[in-house]
Amino acid sequence: MSQIVVLSAAGTCLVLDVSGPGLPVVLHYGADLGAEAGGALGALVPLVAGPPLVAGQGDGWYGRPGFGGGRVGEHWAVRWVVDGEVVVEGGPGRGGAVTVGAVDEQVGVRLVSELVMDSHGVLRMRHAVTNLQGGAYRVDGVICAVPVPGRAEELLDFTGRWALEKVPQRRAFGQGAWVRENRRGRTGHDAAGVLVAGTPGFGFRHGEVWGVHAGWSGNHVHLAERTGEGYALL
Repeated sequence: MSQIVVLSAAGTCLVLDVSGPGLPVVLHYGADLGAEAGGALGALVPLVAGPPLVAGQGDGWYGRPGFGGGRVGEHWAVRWVVDGEVVVEGGPGRGGAVTVGAVDEQVGVRLVSELVMDSHGVLRMRHAVTNLQGGAYRVDGVICAVPVPGRAEELLDFTGRWALEKVPQRRAFGQGAWVRENRRGRTGHDAAGVLVAGTPGFGFRHGEVWGVHAGWSGNHVHLAERTGEGYALL
């Protein structure tokens, strides 16, 4: 039986399937679903479930892996299994938080994921990785990503140069990955700032949008990807 967790505030709603044994799956992130979130949507889990929060080839995910690393050339594919109770704080209409720990015992690493929705409907996500075995484990990267629906067919971010900062640019959100990387060690004139996916032609007063921002002023990556199977992540 599916176990559904709902966080909502200020017209935004996050619906998670925390049934396990793997990491939670985001069933919906967007406009508030109201009473449907915990009820009718639960019956649709087999139809709308996508990759888990930090997906990789161990989960049958062939997009960009949510976690990368290795131990002396081995154990490059991790499959997370929840190793405790999923902790939920708050409730519908009040925001809240979900914290879940997972482990790959063979690889010897543990992941703790935290999702927090504030009273303004803004979702903050972070992941912490711990090495459980002796010897070094190399972490190549951890990606915070949420799925967006198929109708989000357009991307918007910013570019620029000296005296011409924050120039908006749009493109179709097609199959493949659109990546904006900051390698200056600090933000610059051409920094993306935010990456937004939305319905075609969205504007300030029309359309639907989903936006992400890296809360860090040093080197960082913004990524949008649509796979051949039709999943889209931001």
